[in-house]
Amino acid sequence: MLINESKKPFIFAGGGVIASGAYDELMELAKKINAPTSVSLMGIGAFPDSNELATGLIGMHGSVASNKAARECDCLIALGVRFSDRVAGDVKKFCPNARVIHFDVDPAEIGKNIPVDQAIVGDLKLALEKIIPMINPRSWSEWNDQIKSLKEKYPYDLNKDSSTLRPRVMMETIYDITHGNAIIATEVGQHQLWAAQFYTYDYPRTLMTSGGLGTMGYGTGAAIGAQIGNPNRRVVHIAGDGSFRMNLNELATMKAYNVPVIVVVVNNQTLGMVRQWQTIFYEKRYSQTTLTTREPDFNLLADAFHIKNFKAETKEEFESAFKKAMEINEPVLINSFIDIDERVLPMIPAGKSLDDIIIE
Repeated sequence: MLINESKKPFIFAGGGVIASGAYDELMELAKKINAPTSVSLMGIGAFPDSNELATGLIGMHGSVASNKAARECDCLIALGVRFSDRVAGDVKKFCPNARVIHFDVDPAEIGKNIPVDQAIVGDLKLALEKIIPMINPRSWSEWNDQIKSLKEKYPYDLNKDSSTLRPRVMMETIYDITHGNAIIATEVGQHQLWAAQFYTYDYPRTLMTSGGLGTMGYGTGAAIGAQIGNPNRRVVHIAGDGSFRMNLNELATMKAYNVPVIVVVVNNQTLGMVRQWQTIFYEKRYSQTTLTTREPDFNLLADAFHIKNFKAETKEEFESAFKKAMEINEPVLINSFIDIDERVLPMIPAGKSLDDIIIE
């Protein structure tokens, strides 16, 4: 078996793990072979972020540890993934030294984007239940130490400044105050990736995002549905100021049915991800991205819907506002201002490989 022959195994877990309910089997496999384990955006929560084997996201905005592990592993165990372009980048340089084992319920996904050495088609949970007993245990090794060192050296945010209101500060504050028990919903853009990177997801189905569909406006309705379906937990909707405008009328629904979603508008007064690309790749030729002259006042908007709201421009103001929001059993909006040029890093340009990664 390819896994038993491996010296540097690496697991890539996707949304298929969550769809099949194979969380326990994934954990059993990872622990048995001490394999560093990454996730796709749709696989977040399938493997606990706090586990020592977790390496975080992989791909365009994935961690250095995950992408480095993909480059250097000798066996890639892909579980319920489709190897999208945001993950694989330059397919000729993705996992160049690895034999690839791909588990998926859909045979059309096998070999579609990445050539595989072994395919297992079927329900992931059932497949792992049958295969795990055949796998030999593997001890912690230099491979694990290498990946652990990369995690420590290259965290998602190399800027250690936490005195200002920054995306990392916001997400860590939300995690601390909710004790990690919140359900997070997002729109699409920079805020979506910051929510994926900086909140610690230890359980499946705690991040609701449209993933590869890229649906601006998704998060508001998703947050309402999640809150109604989980009345004993708090749902936090992380919304970019651009995306939020797509469905902000649903504040009326939140108010009418007293759905106690906390809406955090990450307000950088721009379509941030597009601006980031225009900055890096198009010599700062900004076109149709800056919203300063067209931006509604979200606090006045919340007032119009009779929804309690706060404004936050500093770390202290955000922390205070979020604590107050948690005490109110009704919808709340927090208009949170960050710098217009905050970026999502690391970043691998489209179609490129780890060799081209932008770290800071």
